[in-house]
Amino acid sequence: MAEVSTAVTRTVGVRRLAIGLLQGFFLFLMFQAKEHRVWPASDLATFQALLLPLLFAPLAAIHAHSHLPARRLGAWLAVVVVACTMVGFFDGYKNGGALDVARWEPGLLLFATAVGIFIAEALILAAQAEGQRIARYSAYFDAAWKQGVQVAACIGFAGALWLLLNLGAGLFKLIKLTFLADLIHEAWFAIPVTTVALAIAIHLTDVRVSLVRGIRTLALTLLSWLLPLLVVIAAGFIVSLPFTGLQPLWDTNFAAGLVLAVAAALIVLINAAYQDGLPDTRAHTALRWAMTAGAVLPAPLVAIAAYALTLRVQQYGWTVERVYALACVTVGACYAVGYVTAVLQRTEFLKAVEYTNIATSFVVIGVLALLFTPVADPARIAVASQVARLEEGLISPDAFDYKYLRFQGARYGLRALERMRAGEIQVAGVNDRAAQALALKAHHENPQVDRAGLALNVTAARGQVIPPGFLEQDWTAPLKTDADRASVMTLPCLHQPGERCEAFVRDLDGNGIDDVILVSSTAALPPLIFSYENGVWTFAGQLPARLACADMRALLQSGDFKTTPSRWPDLEIGGVRMGIVERSAYVPADCPKTE
Repeated sequence: MAEVSTAVTRTVGVRRLAIGLLQGFFLFLMFQAKEHRVWPASDLATFQALLLPLLFAPLAAIHAHSHLPARRLGAWLAVVVVACTMVGFFDGYKNGGALDVARWEPGLLLFATAVGIFIAEALILAAQAEGQRIARYSAYFDAAWKQGVQVAACIGFAGALWLLLNLGAGLFKLIKLTFLADLIHEAWFAIPVTTVALAIAIHLTDVRVSLVRGIRTLALTLLSWLLPLLVVIAAGFIVSLPFTGLQPLWDTNFAAGLVLAVAAALIVLINAAYQDGLPDTRAHTALRWAMTAGAVLPAPLVAIAAYALTLRVQQYGWTVERVYALACVTVGACYAVGYVTAVLQRTEFLKAVEYTNIATSFVVIGVLALLFTPVADPARIAVASQVARLEEGLISPDAFDYKYLRFQGARYGLRALERMRAGEIQVAGVNDRAAQALALKAHHENPQVDRAGLALNVTAARGQVIPPGFLEQDWTAPLKTDADRASVMTLPCLHQPGERCEAFVRDLDGNGIDDVILVSSTAALPPLIFSYENGVWTFAGQLPARLACADMRALLQSGDFKTTPSRWPDLEIGGVRMGIVERSAYVPADCPKTE
């Protein structure tokens, strides 16, 4: 891209600062609306539809201001505003009811929007600099990597500014002056200062094009010499697979993500070494060999990721994360195929890398457009997949994750739960569980089991009968002390649907009234003892977790156990009763291993 420093006037700088200041003002208003829960923050869809354009359109205007003529700049900003508004509104609409503004976590949405605008603006500016719709690869390379350096510089500049402000605040605090510390924590100051700082950083890096290119060249040169090391590591990994098999990969549960990350690193380093492909940036011979070998390696890595993803989908269906993983595999496959083609061609060295990078840039924009619009919304696909597995009997109602639909299925998950509650999804046992999930307000909450659910959760050991009052009692109600409640909550079967416990009924204290020992069927948790006192069942104590192991449970089920008086009496000190645990009575918590 041509030098722009002579074309950037003081007037342009003032305009950029003005845009940054206005952006900070309107973002402050949005922040205030969010803090006070007033419009537009009262509606998540409207809030996001306004916030995303306010975040990205000013930055796009500041960056492209001196590079595009007024008409094209206006058209580009109109596209940014419309796209951000649509994407923001749809994301807020689909999450309406499942989330509110207070619990909104926009990280992925903001990152994807930023990536899409970054790529699109690089393509537009390169075409403008070349004066044609499809520019030469060197122009795309120059625009994209210049923007990358500018992004890093903006983040660094804003970070340094805030570091200095905090240092200054700390300095004044030493002499008991807190005005600066108070000031930098005020939103009306912090937000505009940050946006103005970003505008200054963009302007300065735009003026100093030669300096930016120098930093870019140095960074790419350093990065390129990491390529041989990564090639050796990746090649060694692939060569080792026939000897180790793929099972160790599957055991990690994050194989697809890791191998895709390695493939992405290879692609970045290959481009760092290849640069713009012009003769004056031709790589060293050693790097050319590494580039050739490295261009082949993304193909098997992406294939492994695709295979891992296929297995997980076949076993557990689609989730939001797996849809995003499919998008990454699709983009990775485009690079992998193009880079292998570049190695196989017999013309210029890796020339097809250029065509691959340009074409895949458009693919990335298209994939993002699909993911963040109704066309291929991950939440819609995931909910449809999980509900289909439930209806087909591939997963039982007890094992189904209703909370996933409630908090990660967005509007589609809520609709599916409502259909379950209404009986439109005809699977036995889902109605009450769906209703319980819909009642939850936060993801960390668990559905509370009702009396009917408690009767399903707690089953008597063979030949025994659970006292009726035990199953009628509300175990979610407060007990005598917080400690008692905390102990009872350690057994999920008393408060969570779908959990299982086995009840052993026996008079343990010799008072003529049966007591109940509850042992978890799903985990080696400490069994609890309950006794009947003054008309209610109360928590009496707990036993070692060892009792939940298979061998001890078998002895309990056979009735082969007895009560033995304690050798040592309890101590009472200051009105507090303390029991003595004999050394010989200690039972390890770990279950014995069985061959």
